[in-house]
Order: sequence, then C-alpha cells, then structure tokens
Amino acid sequence: MATTFDRIHTSMKQAANESSWTNMDELADTIRQKKLAHFRMKKGGTSIDDYMSQKSIKAILELSRDFGLLREAGGRVSVTDETRSTAGSSEGFSRHLFSLLKTYLDKKNMPLDQLAVYIRKIKLPNVPNPQTIYENIEDPAMSLDLFRKILFLLANVEGIQREVRVFYSE
Repeated sequence: MATTFDRIHTSMKQAANESSWTNMDELADTIRQKKLAHFRMKKGGTSIDDYMSQKSIKAILELSRDFGLLREAGGRVSVTDETRSTAGSSEGFSRHLFSLLKTYLDKKNMPLDQLAVYIRKIKLPNVPNPQTIYENIEDPAMSLDLFRKILFLLANVEGIQREVRVFYSE
C-alpha cells in the first residue's frame, strides 16, 4: 500500500504536467480519473479497481498546499516552480519537501532543533513515539494527527530517523 509520501509525490508529478486548475476539486478529480497505482485501495474483498475517493485525494492536495508544494492564486491552483522542477526526481523532491516541512514547522513555532530537544528529553519507560513527543511540546500549534503525518514525512525524506521496533508477547 502506498504511503502519504508516495501519494504526495505522485500527485505533484501529475500536477506538474499541467499549468493550473480552477480549484482543488478539479485537480483531485483529474488525479482520480488517471487511476494511478498509488491511489488504489486494496482492502479485503475489494477489487483492484477501487481507488481513493475524490475527498481523500483532495485532503492530500490540501496538505501539499499547506506545506507549499501547491499554490492558490487568482482563483487557480498550480504547482510552485520549485515543485515543478523537482517532481520528476525522487531525490530532488525529497530535498524540496524536507525544506518545506522545516519551514512549515518554523512557522508553527516548532523548529526541528526544538523537536530534537523534546525527543532527547524522553526517557524510559516512555518511548519517543509521535504521541509522547507531542505531549512534551508546550502549546503545540497543530493537531496530533497532523504532527504524526509531518514526522512520518520527515522520516521519508531523511529529515529525522524513524526507528521501528517490534515487540512480541504471549
């Protein structure tokens, strides 16, 4: 199954091929009609032709806009010039998204350096998972859900390390 990072990157690659759209709904419809693999839903019993809803794709596009990958101006939606130039390269796009995420966190008064301080303060038995980090932030300027997405995206663009541990029990 595709990740949020995969879906953002794929949608920006598609959006970079056009000049602009009248609104987010039109762009989301365009992406949905292309039936791209990263937007395919495969849950128990569904066919391989089930795709994310237009509303779900629009939510990804709105997140992309909030981070600065897309812009809305004059009633039109388009990709930024930087996004257009980096969308074709995974490495270039990752660097661009990392820069935008860092700027986004700065604007929210949650600079990456400060997140590192919060993470280092967490000691066993607590673990530095998104919820514990979030709980240690004084007056967070975003929801826990958005914070989780940002941490995951930062890990995808190698802005932070994400350690995954598997625990077994009886």
